[in-house]
Amino acid sequence: MSGNNVHPLFDRFKDSLPSGTEPPDNGDMEQRVAKLETLAEKTSERLVALEKSSALILQKQEEFARHFATKADVEAVKTTVATSTSTIIKWVVGAVVFSQLIPVLATWLPKILGPTP
Repeated sequence: MSGNNVHPLFDRFKDSLPSGTEPPDNGDMEQRVAKLETLAEKTSERLVALEKSSALILQKQEEFARHFATKADVEAVKTTVATSTSTIIKWVVGAVVFSQLIPVLATWLPKILGPTP
């Protein structure tokens, strides 16, 4: 037995194979390699198609990104909303106060101005 540490049966199997010839179980190896080469070519073609698709997706994403809001745009909208909100609040408070004063003015004005001639 030689110095193989894997398994003692391996040496017996190795010694039983004829040396210097093709392996007996590889008769259809050429066909199998040809199929693998064909598959590799098809895979390469699919990979190229996927690369083109991903490049197109990236290009479209960049086109969309140009139309996205920037930080400055968002801040401008926040400022506009805050200003509009405070203006609306002022008008609502003014309208409520004025609507409460109308009945009071309607009763006080004739008393203050006197009778109409």
